[in-house]
Amino acid sequence: MKNRILVALTAAALSILPITAQAEMADHIVAENVRISSLPPVAKTGAIYADLKNTADSPIQIIAAKSNIAEKTELHTMEMHNGIMHMQQLKEGITLAPKGHHSFSRGQDHFMLMELITTPQKAENVTLTLVFKDNSEKTFNVKVLSNIRN
Repeated sequence: MKNRILVALTAAALSILPITAQAEMADHIVAENVRISSLPPVAKTGAIYADLKNTADSPIQIIAAKSNIAEKTELHTMEMHNGIMHMQQLKEGITLAPKGHHSFSRGQDHFMLMELITTPQKAENVTLTLVFKDNSEKTFNVKVLSNIRN
């Protein structure tokens, strides 16, 4: 008898929950051309580049990033000040417009790897994990190239 009451109460409680769950921001990000240059063994830093697309009808904010080859990964941009190019951390992250895309490329926005645990070499398994404002995460495999030109 107690089991029937428990089942009935559980069913009643579940019936008031929404039928559809809201998709996480990570579900709406597509990444292409995720890449990094192979680096010499003495390198302390590196950068990952990628082309990201937001497939959602609302903006998506990337607030952080992680990589399996670095102790610290930050979103960075490059800006010209008084004729000199400076790198600057994007502390608030970056927002992708609805149905928009964003290119992380050399000399522009990029994922800065600091305090490298290992330097990436061809055929090595390198990952980039993006963290979104809703705390969802999505991990991408990173292709290690001999040389990146863009």
